[in-house]
Amino acid sequence: MTAKQLKIEFQISSTFLPRGAPHYFSYTEHLNDPEGSTFTLTLSQNDMPGWEDVDVVCHVTGRSYYVSGKLQSDECKPFGDGGLEVKKTECTPGMPHTVLSLGSQYLFRNDNTSTVAIALTLEPMADMAKFILPCPTAIELTSDSHQETVFDVAIVVGEDKFQAHRGFLAMMSPVFRAMFTHDTKEAQTGVVDITDFDFATVTNTLNFCYGKDTGPKTEAEVWQMLCFADKYDLQTVIKRCDEALGTHITTKNFISIVQYAWKSNREALKTHCVEFFRRKFTHLTLTSGFALLPPNVSHEIIQRAVAIQQ
Repeated sequence: MTAKQLKIEFQISSTFLPRGAPHYFSYTEHLNDPEGSTFTLTLSQNDMPGWEDVDVVCHVTGRSYYVSGKLQSDECKPFGDGGLEVKKTECTPGMPHTVLSLGSQYLFRNDNTSTVAIALTLEPMADMAKFILPCPTAIELTSDSHQETVFDVAIVVGEDKFQAHRGFLAMMSPVFRAMFTHDTKEAQTGVVDITDFDFATVTNTLNFCYGKDTGPKTEAEVWQMLCFADKYDLQTVIKRCDEALGTHITTKNFISIVQYAWKSNREALKTHCVEFFRRKFTHLTLTSGFALLPPNVSHEIIQRAVAIQQ
């Protein structure tokens, strides 16, 4: 399994948390590994008097992970722009692990509020009692067979062609399946003309389906892949694009992602939007974009954010 990157930003207040209350902040994410693991991060006061009275605590379920990264705060200027290092820590299921301790005087040096950003790398620890066999991709299976690849369909965008396999496309997409199993022009000629997407979008999406590494993508590219996947009902691509958008929500793209999530009824993406709104509501509530959302959408976001807070 590959390492997972988490970037979390939130605002805390020294007046919100009275002594003895549990957490300044708590965040939970499903890690989508075979063990169904979850990862919870909390920023909490501890009972130790002195300089290091705030703990960053990680708790995992499912499998063990190494956790490392950085904590930055707009009030942590004495530590420099690099922030505080979260040293690589072994986190095993079933018990909390303190990965960083710091003083509240650094979080709230000049004000009673502070914006904190935590970037973490979660590396799955190997279970030596078990063998994990990575699933091969379609592109790997064909290349390792040492046979000449036989294509039977061309996806055409203008002057460009993407060679593919009808059976593979039909297996993933009910739209392609209907296209190739009925008396259509595409079934007869083995050519699918695409006029509403550029060749880069088609290539990115279909290479992704075949399991070929397509490299990092911009937000615009992810949106285009999502539109293509939605038209051809490529559910796995839709799910992966939703996950990518959900972990890259900003104050600039929040409204666009909300509109898509509610229009398409993407529940997992809705949850990401609500979590982001809960952390950034002071920056979002009085914007024109939020005011122009359908009342039922904005009302649901606020209700769900309040429910999480409670």
